Amino acid sequence: MSKLTQARTFQETEGFFVKQFADKPSYLAELNALRELSGTGVTPEILEYNDSKRILRIADAGITLRSLRVDLDHSFSMQQVRRLASGLCESLATLHAANFCHYDVKEDNICIQGEVREDGSYDLDQDFKVKLIDFGLSFRIDDIPQHYFTNTKLGTPVCRSPEHIQALPQFGKAADVFCAAATIVQIIDGSSEAFPLSLGNPARQILTAQERVELKQDMISTSGEIVPKDLQMALFAMLHPDPNDRPRSETCYYLLAT
Repeated sequence: MSKLTQARTFQETEGFFVKQFADKPSYLAELNALRELSGTGVTPEILEYNDSKRILRIADAGITLRSLRVDLDHSFSMQQVRRLASGLCESLATLHAANFCHYDVKEDNICIQGEVREDGSYDLDQDFKVKLIDFGLSFRIDDIPQHYFTNTKLGTPVCRSPEHIQALPQFGKAADVFCAAATIVQIIDGSSEAFPLSLGNPARQILTAQERVELKQDMISTSGEIVPKDLQMALFAMLHPDPNDRPRSETCYYLLAT
């Protein structure tokens, strides 16, 4: 069994994977998002679902970014980082154009579909597709569940924006942009957590974000490359503490495109 197969078997078998949901809201959120985004190419397609058992069988979406980075020990070149960042923002732009927010953007929920070499490794020097998975926290911006406004602990601690921590889901699209940038910073420096989001302290988090993406200091990637200034500037804009001042995902795509 190749390392690539080992990294994927926990969720995927024979071209699909099966998800069973513990609660109805997350099941419906995922089902509705995948239905709405069917055919866009940025999410896996639904193969089968069972409402009574809350089970979804979903087409293969590739390998998760976390499995690629951690399980397969892949170190990203700057060219690959840029392709990944622009591809992620392109997928978010499609999602946002459909008026959906993901609200849980992190490396576990980002998948890469690309060419596989004979040795089972991914060839990320060629074109690849970035897909989003796990829509259990997603919502339509014009139909936000009421409990999103009161639950400050909703979602995964390491992928919350400052406004997410304060339970302000009306900024869901901007939160997706923030978390996309935080994930890219995490990939660049190989850290397990880009910012101390788990502290639940927006002011501390914002300060750390500003320190980590300080334009006066060169960012060095795990591959030993200096991160280009234009990439740092784009990331800093996406990490702006005020969600109203962050660029839209569509703009981010053009800022990050190769």
